Amino acid sequence: FVTLGRRRIGRSDKRGNNFAAGLLAGRAVAHVLSLGRRPVVGVINRKRPMKTRELGDGLKVSAIGLGCMGMGQVYGTALEAGDAHKVLAKAVELGVTFFDTAEVYGPFTNEEVVGEALEPVRDQVVIATKFGFDIESGKQGGLNSRPDHIRQVVEASLKRLRTDRIDLLYQH
Repeated sequence: FVTLGRRRIGRSDKRGNNFAAGLLAGRAVAHVLSLGRRPVVGVINRKRPMKTRELGDGLKVSAIGLGCMGMGQVYGTALEAGDAHKVLAKAVELGVTFFDTAEVYGPFTNEEVVGEALEPVRDQVVIATKFGFDIESGKQGGLNSRPDHIRQVVEASLKRLRTDRIDLLYQH
């Protein structure tokens, strides 16, 4: 098993391959993203470098990405920020460079946790986030993809993510 502190966050096979998908710290689900033509098997081998994929016109990302939605209360109790930071740091250590979040996760708190954890390694990772909802009084409202709203969301996301750029922005 791969451990986070005293908690198991995944399992290893006999050759030391770590399975990235599964329960993280017993409370959040990691999403293994399939990029490119073939689905990516959720295995990280510490002995070989992480494979990469190219998105669009030159955005290079790890073949296995981490969807960060599950670090919030979406799947039950949210991870403590410190535990989420450990999960994100471990993912970077294992070669994951692609992290996905959204303003609606929390709302807002997921971007804050991701931004805080990835700030020290910002130039080594790709951060994706999403727009598309009105968030009123901390609750998801209706859809909103008006240009002025997108500008507001991007400005707020940049602050929460503690960065000067969003590598991949897309509509939720």
